[in-house]
Amino acid sequence: MDFTVPYRKGMDADRAFRAARDALGKGAEGLPMPVDFSSDPERREILGGAKGASVRLAFTDAGCVVTLKLPLMLRPFQGKIVESVKQALGRKEP
Repeated sequence: MDFTVPYRKGMDADRAFRAARDALGKGAEGLPMPVDFSSDPERREILGGAKGASVRLAFTDAGCVVTLKLPLMLRPFQGKIVESVKQALGRKEP
């Protein structure tokens, strides 16, 4: 499943990438399982994976493109997971 989360006013791809990378480096709260994240600053991408699930955050000029792949057992929670990702990406920087 792919969806795009627009940046809030005053945010660009570089700032959004840095904010997300820093937040995920401190640990992702509220996830049902531990997720390992890696980042590629040149491509402005963050990749995460755990137990058959994967997520790719690509920070483009238009917004953050999220590619989410879930195993069968997590698909019933897809809507809740998507909303959580959208809320997390929409948060203001500290």
